[in-house]
Amino acid sequence: MQQVRLVCSKYAVVKYAQLHQAGRVRADREIVARAFGKALRQSREQAGVSQEELAHLAHVDRTFVSRAERGVCQPALATVLLLAQALNVSAASLVATTERVLQPAE
Repeated sequence: MQQVRLVCSKYAVVKYAQLHQAGRVRADREIVARAFGKALRQSREQAGVSQEELAHLAHVDRTFVSRAERGVCQPALATVLLLAQALNVSAASLVATTERVLQPAE
């Protein structure tokens, strides 16, 4: 029985399984990291705050927001919750936006 750790959307699960079988799981995680970064940037810009302001509000290092938005790092769940709270959005909305970014163009 194959285990799938990434559960963002049906598309992401299928994509993860395909990449896992091809030995490219790392690439898939990078795709998700970049998608979350786009979602974070979009939410930050909608809130009208700078990266530095968000870092201060979320109690993270000032370079962390930039790295997360570029998909260089993947924040832990606790950090996602802090970022969402600082942006006055739900963590669920950040994840939902990430899922939309991951959806294939039709």
